[in-house]
Amino acid sequence: MRPETATILLVEDDPVLRTFLGDNLVADGYELLLADNVHDALRELDVGGPDLAIVDLGLPDASGLDLIASVRAADGVVSRIDPCVPIIVLSGRCSELDRVRGFERGADDFVAKPFAYSELRLRIA
Repeated sequence: MRPETATILLVEDDPVLRTFLGDNLVADGYELLLADNVHDALRELDVGGPDLAIVDLGLPDASGLDLIASVRAADGVVSRIDPCVPIIVLSGRCSELDRVRGFERGADDFVAKPFAYSELRLRIA
């Protein structure tokens, strides 16, 4: 993914981590959309049309797994959500079962917290 043209939706409820990732992604040349819950993330996916989504599983209003399932079930016409948008899960819930459930719902990649930003950046690229 080329940073100069890519928009990333970051769905993270931890304000410190959201700021850290946001600052680094913008510094790396990405456009950024932010959401701290599933409701706002779905709105950003519908209106903003990101090229990639980074999604935490533990969100205050629903699970990130629900968000992933909603994206993959979208028709891409009525809702304007692209059901094929790449999704990277970034979560502290990283047991084998969590990873399997993420992939079953349609995640493209899974990064466990704590993580190295350099590794996340390579997975984004």
